[in-house]
This record gives sequence, C-alpha cells and structure tokens, in this order.
Amino acid sequence: MNLVLYVREDCHDCGKVIAHINANNSDVVVDDIDHPLDPNAPKLFAAPALCSDGELLAYGLDIIALLERIDRVR
Repeated sequence: MNLVLYVREDCHDCGKVIAHINANNSDVVVDDIDHPLDPNAPKLFAAPALCSDGELLAYGLDIIALLERIDRVR
C-alpha cells in the first residue's frame, strides 16, 4: 500500500500528523496539496488527507488512528 499524506502550509493538524509519522517511522510520503510532486495527484480541498493510489483513506486527525492500525498490521 503506497500511502501519501497531502498537507498544506500553516496547517496545525498537518503538523500533528507529520510528527506522528516521524515519531513512528511510518512509511508515508508527504506531499504539498497546493504544489504536489505528482501531477496526477487527486484534487483535494481538505488537509491533511491520507490517500492510497489516489483514493482518500482519511483526513484530519483521524489519520493518526488509521496509521496506528496500519502500523500494527505491518
């Protein structure tokens, strides 16, 4: 599963999710929703947003709970 976290500048919740990812060495690519690295990135208006293969899995702080469940399975 290829996980991509889309964030934006000055996003308080984005910082919390990134901190969780870094603290847990989660295998997640972080990308800027306003200037994505991938030209085929999904068009999103909410951040943070966690996607896999272009499909939205979770957004906001719900991402942390989802990542904890994924990390337990891995």
